[in-house]
Amino acid sequence: GTVSSDHVYTLENVQDIIEYARLRGIRIIPELNAPGHINALGRTFPGRFFN
Repeated sequence: GTVSSDHVYTLENVQDIIEYARLRGIRIIPELNAPGHINALGRTFPGRFFN
């Protein structure tokens, strides 16, 4: 797909979401959606990913 500034979160957006969640006792856990690159990440950061 195409990527544009309309399809990304700004730093301010993320900070607002985290603060909104914090005030409600919710913890935000970031997720990396990169299945095609997960093996490379595992080699780059050994011990941080499960086999």
